[in-house]
Amino acid sequence: MLKAAKLSLIIVSLAGYISAQDFAEKAIKKTFSATDGQMAPFISLENYKGFEIPAPSGFSVDQNKNSSETADPYVYLPISVKAVYEYEYTSSEFQGSKKVIVEYKGYSEKDSLTSASITYYNRNGQKTSDFTLKISNNGILASDTILAGARIEIPFPLFKGKEWTENSDKNRVSTFSAKASVPAGNFENCLKIITKIGGGDAGIAERYYAQNVGMVLENISAEDKQETLKLVSFKKK
Repeated sequence: MLKAAKLSLIIVSLAGYISAQDFAEKAIKKTFSATDGQMAPFISLENYKGFEIPAPSGFSVDQNKNSSETADPYVYLPISVKAVYEYEYTSSEFQGSKKVIVEYKGYSEKDSLTSASITYYNRNGQKTSDFTLKISNNGILASDTILAGARIEIPFPLFKGKEWTENSDKNRVSTFSAKASVPAGNFENCLKIITKIGGGDAGIAERYYAQNVGMVLENISAEDKQETLKLVSFKKK
């Protein structure tokens, strides 16, 4: 009890000469200096800004990039919008061109998923297959695509220089200022993704996404084939 009384007197005495904030700051610095000399220079109540609530677990942020360098992935692939895309599909594997229709049928917020379909038209009729666009921590995952099958359509987080590998294919976000000229029109400020097929040994692919539209152009130049997909029309339902 005597020690506690003496401590109280010391605190009251000190408080008469310095403010409560100064006293607390000095006490904290002294404590950290005694336990870890490296921590003391970083302790300052003047710079204290309170606690920050972390982002939800489903939201991916790249801590190594400034916000000015990142982009909204849903601007380049608006999967929550019901829409119909018509493409012109050419390939070295067949003569002429084919019409391909991609339809986004609806987005489920509960499942973070868009139901969609691909319909191929040729002389023998048409063939339709269903696929999905799923939101994951890694990006927007397409269970199927016209030229490349399943893949990460748009990566998370989305920023210039972003790189990722799928199987042996190396992908990179090249720019947000690409231009694409297709039957649907001339598009500027497009997201451009470059894929080195087989790490670059088997060819290269490029795809372009226009803001508030989606993919407008895709080119594949591989060892065994060359293919191109060009947007002809885009219509929201």
